[in-house]
Amino acid sequence: MSPKTPVLRSPLDAFHRAHGARMTQFAGWEMPLQFTGIIAEHLAVRRAAGLFDISHMGQIEVSGKTALRDLQRIATKNLAPISVGRAVYCLLCNHEGGILDDIIVYRRGENSFLIIVNAANSTKDFDWLKEHSGEATAVADLSRSRALFAVQGPDSAKILGQLTSQSLSDLYYFRFRDDVLSGFPVIVARTGYTGEDGFEISVEHGHAVGLWNSLLEAGDSFGMKLAGLGARDTLRLEMAYSLYGMEISESVSPFEADLHKAVSLDKGDFIGRDAIIRIGKESRRTLVGLEMLEKGIPRPHFPVKSSATVVGRVASGTMSPSLRRGIAMAFVQKELSEVGTVLDVEIRGCDRSAIVVKTPFWTPSVYVRSRVTAKESETPPSPPPQDG
Repeated sequence: MSPKTPVLRSPLDAFHRAHGARMTQFAGWEMPLQFTGIIAEHLAVRRAAGLFDISHMGQIEVSGKTALRDLQRIATKNLAPISVGRAVYCLLCNHEGGILDDIIVYRRGENSFLIIVNAANSTKDFDWLKEHSGEATAVADLSRSRALFAVQGPDSAKILGQLTSQSLSDLYYFRFRDDVLSGFPVIVARTGYTGEDGFEISVEHGHAVGLWNSLLEAGDSFGMKLAGLGARDTLRLEMAYSLYGMEISESVSPFEADLHKAVSLDKGDFIGRDAIIRIGKESRRTLVGLEMLEKGIPRPHFPVKSSATVVGRVASGTMSPSLRRGIAMAFVQKELSEVGTVLDVEIRGCDRSAIVVKTPFWTPSVYVRSRVTAKESETPPSPPPQDG
């Protein structure tokens, strides 16, 4: 980053520093990496709840009489059947079939949408949407005027239920609504990046500190912990959720990244469609989950081998706090992607055995298994977006 480029900060920046956060620079932002420790924060989300400041994520509004038509051409998923109040996970792809970003699209009206994008791609995505939208479609960047928080974990509904003006019982998975929390107007969605029950809350900057303090107070008796980007990464990896710059990028096509459910080939033409189909047929690589059979932590870019021959690379890897073993997402040759295939990961010059496993690595709470959805047909595609 150029020294002349100002560092972006969350409205909660002073709070984070006062509460001992270890800060890190990410996509031009300075955000908390951890508070009490990544493992403690991770396990709090799995067992009770965690509170995340994710205000670095981009928020883009697309509206106007041709908004749906334009988004149908730009995004990979069919948005036409998505009713108002529902959200969908999909992708933005370039003309060559590479992934520009993975996003969540919230349908606020017939031709009104809110799109959550990755921090690293916020400006790029905004420009792409503007470039490929007609004159009757308005594209507005709300990222600097709205904050975004996440309450995640089995107790998240109980915590938020103390503050909301409406019952959460009918706010199903991948649904959202305008609401009032502790007197503050918000957009609250039953979405998240951890695999647990949870909510993401968009609020105007001016109300951010007040709402944050209310959330902290509501979660205190449940053992909710402040959580940073470190735990957010280990949580998403246990669920095999993709992260931009790791599993997905402009050099990766959706089917290579095992994101078939994020693409609607039958909806008609959209940017990158023909290239996505072609690459899906021609490419020899695919994304798999690996669990270590020997001691060792697989890290990004580590070679994956079969009979001493390099057959792929680790995309993301860590020591799973929940499973207490090394796990990774890796690109390997298709013929070696079957569950049960034993491969090696080269770790510090030594080959360590790993096995291809079915993902996700972790089985989350009862909430996620049932998806808290009114009808099975309304269950949204998985995974949700990354924090890239």
